[in-house]
Amino acid sequence: MKKKLMLCAAAVFAAATISLSSCGGNPVDKAVSLFKEATEQVKNAKSYDELQDIEGDLEAKLEKLEDSNKDFEPTDAQKDAVKDAQKAYNKAKREAKKNL
Repeated sequence: MKKKLMLCAAAVFAAATISLSSCGGNPVDKAVSLFKEATEQVKNAKSYDELQDIEGDLEAKLEKLEDSNKDFEPTDAQKDAVKDAQKAYNKAKREAKKNL
């Protein structure tokens, strides 16, 4: 289970940082916003299934963001911002799982 969680976290992080760009807004800000939104959702989750749905939704949105922004190369600071948002999400998810 822990290995699966780490793989999911790595996939989400990779999707958010590999190539983010966007026409109509900063893709890094969008990725950070997606993580923050998901963080709030997991804090309010009532079941493990709800946590899984939130994670799946987040992954789909990040993948869509990545697909629409193939040419963007984030700076180190932008990568750090996404990484910090992802860490906060993962921490909130772990806490939510403990409380279910």
